Amino acid sequence: METIIKSIEDKLRAQVPELKWIDQDFGQLEMEHPPLNFPCALIDVPQVQWENTTRLEQQGVATVNIRVAFRVYDRSNTQAPTTLRERAAAHFAVLKKINLCLHGVEDTEANYSSLIRTQTQRGKTIDPRVYTLSYTTTLFDNRERKEILKPPLKVVRKRLFK
Repeated sequence: METIIKSIEDKLRAQVPELKWIDQDFGQLEMEHPPLNFPCALIDVPQVQWENTTRLEQQGVATVNIRVAFRVYDRSNTQAPTTLRERAAAHFAVLKKINLCLHGVEDTEANYSSLIRTQTQRGKTIDPRVYTLSYTTTLFDNRERKEILKPPLKVVRKRLFK
């Protein structure tokens, strides 16, 4: 799973420069003072349903969640000046750009098929404002057994004293 997370991080860094922080989701947003720069994207693969394709190969349908958090300080009500309303809605353009970057993209080197957006959900917090973009993909684990079960390192002990 580390390869798909790194692949998505690299794509977002290259194509969505508006994001000031891109990382794995370790629950940073649940901290009282999140150690993040905003806007940020936090990536998680919370579930993979695996099945065997051959004796040593598997494929799995994975859910990929990207939580995108923004600090929105401007007013968006209809009485606010147009410039403030536009700035307050600017985060929607970033969400769209993230989806354009990821939806339908596959990475054969990272062993996953096309990412397909399945859901967008807004969190309940006001500050930061958090959206979760959910995608599904198929992961392929086709490494040979010998690659997975490398021989253990040989431990050499030297006598320090005679």
